[in-house]
Amino acid sequence: MTPLQQRTLAALALALALIALTATSHRLSAQGPRLSMDVNPEGNGPTKVGPPTSCLSVANGDSFQVDIVAHDVQELLAWGVYFEYDPTIVKIVGRDVRMFQDANPGSSMFDVSDSLPDSDGLYLVSAVDTADPASPDSGSGVLARLTLTAIAPGISTASFARRDLNDDGILDRGSLLRNVDGDPIGDSNGDTLFDGPSVNAQIAVDKPCPGDSTGPATNSGSGDSGTPLLYFLAPSLAAAAVTGVTVFFLLRRRRARAQLH
Repeated sequence: MTPLQQRTLAALALALALIALTATSHRLSAQGPRLSMDVNPEGNGPTKVGPPTSCLSVANGDSFQVDIVAHDVQELLAWGVYFEYDPTIVKIVGRDVRMFQDANPGSSMFDVSDSLPDSDGLYLVSAVDTADPASPDSGSGVLARLTLTAIAPGISTASFARRDLNDDGILDRGSLLRNVDGDPIGDSNGDTLFDGPSVNAQIAVDKPCPGDSTGPATNSGSGDSGTPLLYFLAPSLAAAAVTGVTVFFLLRRRRARAQLH
């Protein structure tokens, strides 16, 4: 092979490598918004998160924390998440929603979460940034940090509840993210709920984590229709409050601007 042929092949190999790298980077950047449960929040911060841990093993009586993380969101203003768990194994005793959004200078957080302690297996965590002028948030960070206590041996989910209650193929209950204009984030089918990937986790009390829990459990959005409607009735009212509060502050801001002109 002549020196010219060698240089040509080397240039071709470099070009192919650059094309592959560009394609990979494009796929990663186009991945879109995601949600995850991280049952080992050590090292996480309001705007700093690592790969989520899919299972945590604790002793009965221990208190521990779980992070609800948003990845690659754009102009987030309000959100609501149904945290599902086994109330016979763990209970929720604390929350902090002033993390990712509150890290943005000028933010004014309004907590619309359910009251605590919670022990019924479904907990609505939600907040809206009511700052005027608006102070939306983009990027990745911890939406909320929950504090839980282990109360009995067993393995509990730590998951994003998503349900199709009437079996029509459309989710009736799920996560809700809204941007600065009040529009849904990550809604691909027009039901206003978040349709992007949601990575769930597990909490093992007085037990080792299951052997297959090394990878995250991803909720694709199909949901489980086996839960009674009454189980979601009260939280649905709280979810409506999230939307109502968001719309209220958006309209108030627009009226104030109109009065200035």
